[in-house]
Amino acid sequence: MKPTKSFKYCEKSAENEFMNTQSQFYNCYNKEFEIETDNKIKVYKEAKNDGLVKLGYCYQKGIGIEIDKVKAFNLYKEAAENDSLDAKVKLGYCYQKGIGIDKVKAFNLYKEAAENDSLDAKVKLGYCFQKGIGIEIDKVKAFNLFKESAENKNNIAQYNLGQCYRFRIGVEKDETKALSYIKKQLKKRIVQLKIFLEYYMKKELEQKKI
Repeated sequence: MKPTKSFKYCEKSAENEFMNTQSQFYNCYNKEFEIETDNKIKVYKEAKNDGLVKLGYCYQKGIGIEIDKVKAFNLYKEAAENDSLDAKVKLGYCYQKGIGIDKVKAFNLYKEAAENDSLDAKVKLGYCFQKGIGIEIDKVKAFNLFKESAENKNNIAQYNLGQCYRFRIGVEKDETKALSYIKKQLKKRIVQLKIFLEYYMKKELEQKKI
């Protein structure tokens, strides 16, 4: 399979993002913007990590290139070592489900990212507590993590929280609250479906005009 334009863009992004951001920083500096050295380094790291994570995702999902989970794992690992929260979550998933399975490492990576306020990490950490992945089962902690993320409008957390109320996972059964979260998810799905439908109807009309 030949790499597609989308993959090449991700690859180029991973290689050049750091350089582009460096250039942007110096442009700001020349315009007499006052940016501290610590902030400069943080900007550099974030830009480079973003490119590595995007490229890793392409390899993981086969977007424009053959699937290569080892390369994806290594790219996530490099970005995670540079303190990327997104990379830590994705690397944790690799440890949990795929490459180099190590459930304790998966739990620790989710925990580290969750402690730095990653909502996705909190949801995955909650799942670890619910299912006993890399840690003893603690359904109350699972519930609390889902609740915290759900209150910040995380879709997966809202679904999980509804299931907690429905099946008494770490909380007393409450079918009213369970139904409330199910309704929230249905409303979001309906909006998404309307957007998709409008898009494909527009494309169909355009093709008929040709």
